[in-house]
Amino acid sequence: MSTQPHPKPAPNSEIEPLYPESRILSRGQHPFDMPYAHRRWTMLIEPATYLNALVRDFHLAGGRIVIREFTSAQDVAALSEELIFNCTGLGARTLFSDEELIPIRGQLVFLIPQPEINYCTIAPGIYMFPRRDGILLGGTFERGQSNLEPDPAISERILTENARLFGSMRTGGI
Repeated sequence: MSTQPHPKPAPNSEIEPLYPESRILSRGQHPFDMPYAHRRWTMLIEPATYLNALVRDFHLAGGRIVIREFTSAQDVAALSEELIFNCTGLGARTLFSDEELIPIRGQLVFLIPQPEINYCTIAPGIYMFPRRDGILLGGTFERGQSNLEPDPAISERILTENARLFGSMRTGGI
């Protein structure tokens, strides 16, 4: 949703062909209290389902998962395995002395699952994605922040702005 129409992607955009039915909707063509909405059909990957499938397939292919603690790059280099998946996340910054890695903090709020919700919304500063395990609400991006503690004020803002968006929907359809 937007107060201005979204410009078309560049003609050479590699992703645009994946959305052949993408289009801009003007007021009266969508239920939101915004002048424009951009509609496109897309896939949504459920992280819990997808991760379980990846781990299952990995095990079926003969892989095994070993959890270890590393305190230096030398610890990693000393491994005898031919293939290593680096899952250290931000820990890689310290482990490999890589100061180019910058944390970006995001915060999510989950609502109870609602199977009837089969669409996503992305509005200025907020988004909503339905999943089997709950409705994911988000809208934060804090560059340089690695604090993992939830901020109640941010949760409140995400809930309030999503409530405002959905509260402004016209009733009775389009």
